[in-house]
Amino acid sequence: MDQMGNIVKQRRKTKAITEKSIRDEAMGTRKMAKEERIRLMEENNLKKQQEKLQRAALKAEAEEMKKIQKEQQKWEKGKFAVKSIVAEIDIKVVELGSVGGNLLTRFAERGITYRITSNPIERSIVWTMTVPEHISQVASSL
Repeated sequence: MDQMGNIVKQRRKTKAITEKSIRDEAMGTRKMAKEERIRLMEENNLKKQQEKLQRAALKAEAEEMKKIQKEQQKWEKGKFAVKSIVAEIDIKVVELGSVGGNLLTRFAERGITYRITSNPIERSIVWTMTVPEHISQVASSL
């Protein structure tokens, strides 16, 4: 009988240990599941942040392209033409002719920039227009 009591006690102990280990395993899987959820949430947050940054970069790029196109349209319409044109007047035009003084005052009145240089052709006026590099590249690619 004594042995029977010991066997029953042992069974109760093993049953309690088994139940405890089952509970611990369940808690462990819960912990793992919780850690897994936290990790997935962090990954999703990181992915959302990357997508947000990518959208912002695309938006900035689109704004820049729109700005460049608007500036190019202004160049094509000639709004910046007067600002970019430079008249290179030969020295002899200013020194010898009766036109020199009047010409310089008219250029100054109209806001046309001019430079007095010695041109390869005597008594000549050479007109040059400088276009920004990014505008000329866009125009040449079309």
